Amino acid sequence: MSLKFFDKLSQNLIELNDKNDYNKKKIFSKMKIILKQLSSRTFLLEFLMLFFRIVDLENCETRFIYDLMLAADEFELEKLTDKIETLLIETKGSWLRIHFSFIYHFIFRRNDYKKLKNFYNNIIVKYPNLIFDSSDFTSLEESAIVSLLERARS
Repeated sequence: MSLKFFDKLSQNLIELNDKNDYNKKKIFSKMKIILKQLSSRTFLLEFLMLFFRIVDLENCETRFIYDLMLAADEFELEKLTDKIETLLIETKGSWLRIHFSFIYHFIFRRNDYKKLKNFYNNIIVKYPNLIFDSSDFTSLEESAIVSLLERARS
């Protein structure tokens, strides 16, 4: 049964690639680029989540969960991205604080990750020296500074 499933999946990809529809080719090209960047473990977990709606992240390393969130975002799986973002904040807050600078810079380069932005802005309101005394301060994204100023104003 699983072989037929994969045969059908392969056939769908072949048909998608053969059609002259520009948008479909554009999507297919984007998927090929994303797939090249994913580890096999990340891809397998994404596949299981997408098609079978099952996965247990309890025993996964936090960095892997973070990378999975980024991969879900690349595939534009908004609900999955949102759930993983919530999971990270609720259960992996200490890891997020330890990797503050790395993640803070990344999330403010994107329009997504509102919960993480709020999480980090709450930290900065309490401990402003984390950002203002860091060597990374001058390389902050404009959106990060605007977000902080808006937060301070309210």
